Amino acid sequence: MIKNKQAEQLIQKQSTDSLITDACLSQNNFTAIWGKQDNKTIKDIGWFYAPNNQKIINEIEQFINREKIQIFSKILFLGIGGATITAEILLHFLPKSAQSKFKILDNIDACELDSISRNIDIDKTLFVIMSKSGNTIETLSQLSFFWKFFPNGKNYIAITESKSTLYDFAINNNFLRIFECPKNIGGRFASLSYLGIVPALLMNINVKEIMQNVQNIKKTYVNTPNSHDSIALGRYLASAINKNIQNVIIIIPEKLLFFGKWIEQMIAESLGKNSLGITPLIYFDSDIKNINYKNSIVINYVKNTSKKFNCPKLTLSLNSEMNIGSQIYMWQIAIAYSGQLLQINPFNQPDVEKVKINPTNISKVKKNNNFDNLNYEFLQKVKTIGTCLHILSFGQKDNNYIKKLIKKKKQLETILKVPVNIQYAPRYLHSVGQLHKSGKTGDNFIFIDNIKKNNTNIPGYDFSFSDISYAQFNNDARYLQEIKKNITITQIDELVSIINHFNKN
Repeated sequence: MIKNKQAEQLIQKQSTDSLITDACLSQNNFTAIWGKQDNKTIKDIGWFYAPNNQKIINEIEQFINREKIQIFSKILFLGIGGATITAEILLHFLPKSAQSKFKILDNIDACELDSISRNIDIDKTLFVIMSKSGNTIETLSQLSFFWKFFPNGKNYIAITESKSTLYDFAINNNFLRIFECPKNIGGRFASLSYLGIVPALLMNINVKEIMQNVQNIKKTYVNTPNSHDSIALGRYLASAINKNIQNVIIIIPEKLLFFGKWIEQMIAESLGKNSLGITPLIYFDSDIKNINYKNSIVINYVKNTSKKFNCPKLTLSLNSEMNIGSQIYMWQIAIAYSGQLLQINPFNQPDVEKVKINPTNISKVKKNNNFDNLNYEFLQKVKTIGTCLHILSFGQKDNNYIKKLIKKKKQLETILKVPVNIQYAPRYLHSVGQLHKSGKTGDNFIFIDNIKKNNTNIPGYDFSFSDISYAQFNNDARYLQEIKKNITITQIDELVSIINHFNKN
């Protein structure tokens, strides 16, 4: 960890201002601290002991060898948000030639599901269904879609908690294997348990070396907690939040995008509550010269940058997949410690739970027209206020659409002089949505309706994938409107037109 002078000052200030004593950072006291918060929190600290997972690694390796998993020519991971994010991180460390065997589906785009079903050899495909809670409607819908084409449990693995909808389905349909998630590890803290280890071993990554490195990190933390990098990082974030700094800019190489998204979720969902928080913004190394650093701190994963920052900056390093576990564990401790300093519970997500849709109501939801359409005045207001603008996109997102939206984001940042943060549903609803609803972030939201209506119901349900998207669109927009956020709705072509008009004026 390399700190510039301003970052050092932030960390030292939090250290001197904190009421937390050094003794509270020891392993013996870590459980006790969080056990006092509320009756539920104590169940969420299993991640702290996850480095001692050799038994789990052996169990999964034996399963892979015994069942000859290598015979599958395609492995398809189904899930949403934190359930699949570790698999995404690991996939991008593989050589390009090895990546084609794996596909990660973290959306409910009916067109993409149709395309996948037509272009894979289903008999030779292993479906890995990933949901910590086992009740996530998007994941269950994905499963129902593929089960219609190939209802053979011998081609399916489930990673989930016991006594859940997914768990019961897997039992009743003789799945090849169920890996049971520990109930004392929350979803976004589960990267070093089954949700991360199973994908890693399926990708033939050296998990034993990764976990040995994690054990080394834990050992140094337990022996010298107060001088550990994770504590400095935790102080850095907590101090920035206490000083009302608006943004944490995460600068990463492009291949680390999903690691950046994992950090984004950890910060936003863990610390974005009780009217506190900081907005994580991900930028690639190619963007360094064009970033607006006003009222921000920086976490930098780019080597040898010549850019001089006029704001606090921490530089961290992630050189290979062998160090990914160590970075994850360091961040988990840092986030837990930040929550401790801020006196908030970093393990829950109460406002995410509030707006989850009830499957029994989805078919009754109609497209809501009670929202204002995007106009020139809205953008002018954003420019005047000067805080982050959030773009929330629902529906299809092929590569051309993503490129088009990124281009518009850069234009908006130039003309409005504010950071612009793009998020895609349904993933963001399970991650940064907590920050939007209860944390401290920009109050301006553009909802983009790119939902393509389809009338074919998901097998086993009385609604379609587009019905889920419409219900989520309406639920989230309505909730943000009720808590007095500034929201507007639009479509991509209308967004382009209004930006062009605004730019001319």
